[in-house]
Formats: sequence, structure tokens, C-alpha cells
Amino acid sequence: EVMNLSKSEWYSLDARGRMADIYSREAKFTEAINIYQDLITVIPKKDYGRINWTRLDLGNLYRNSGDMDKAKKSYEEVINNNTASLNQRIEGRLRLVDLLRSNDRRVETVCLSRRSSNDLQDRSQRGNILLHMADIYRDKGNTEKAKELYEEVMNLSKSEWYSLDARGRLADIYSREAKFTEA
Repeated sequence: EVMNLSKSEWYSLDARGRMADIYSREAKFTEAINIYQDLITVIPKKDYGRINWTRLDLGNLYRNSGDMDKAKKSYEEVINNNTASLNQRIEGRLRLVDLLRSNDRRVETVCLSRRSSNDLQDRSQRGNILLHMADIYRDKGNTEKAKELYEEVMNLSKSEWYSLDARGRLADIYSREAKFTEA
């Protein structure tokens, strides 16, 4: 009923988003995707923030529905959009990295991750992306490269969460290699 009061007022946009979330939780992805596609067309054109967050959420819906190519395209629309904020572009890259990683597209993931980490000034975001890269190398069996990246993460900070995670993962590798002194 709220959605029918107006097509572009904030309360109608929020109601549509909530309706799409309900459909998504019920695994009715087609209905949720249709709502988000419609939302992108009715959100005021100057409301870049809402449009870009909606595109990221649409990417998640495509991913959850199994359409990885459309999910990738949706994330890339935000990453490559000059109206997207830095946080939105970073979020798009993180979601894309996660999508590629979950679909065993490791080479693409590593390339995107390295490019993303080089662009970042924020240590926490850089640490998070480098941690993802190290995990990919570790999972692929390239523990030497993983160790190198975990060390790079640890050099960003001594006490931040990403550094502590890297220390734990590095210790795990050394333990598996029976190098208990290093662990």
C-alpha cells in the first residue's frame, strides 16, 4: 500500500527495498530483482548514493539467484562509476573479490585485489584486501606467497584486527609445516 502512494518519495523507495528484502529471504529472487531494477529507474537521478547502493544490493540478488555474470556486472557498474563514493567503490570491489573467490576465479581475484589494495589509503581496507589475497594463495597451495602477503598485512599495524588475523593465519601455516618456532 505504501509503495502505491508515490513512486519516488523516500517512504515508497524504502518500502520497495523492504519488500525486495522479504522476497529475497523467501528465495523469490526474480521478484526481488524486478523490484531493485525498478528502484534504480525511479530513484531521483541526483541521488547517486542510493542508486549505487541499490546496484550493489542488486548484485547480491543476482549472486544469490546464481547469475554470477550479472552480479559481476552490477558490482563493476559501481566500481567504475565516477558518481560512486570511495566507500561504495571499495564495497563493490570487496563484493566482486568475494564473488570471484567463491567461484574459483583466483587469477582475476588476485589481480583485482592487488589493484584495489594499491588504490587504498585506508590501512584497514588495505589490510582486509591483502588478507583476502593471502587467503587465496594459501587455499591454492602457494604458502610462500601467502606468507609474504600475511607479513605485508602485519606490517600495516601491530594491533589492528587484520594484523591479528594475519598473525594467526601465518602461525597456522608454520604449524602445518612443523616450523613451531616460527609459529
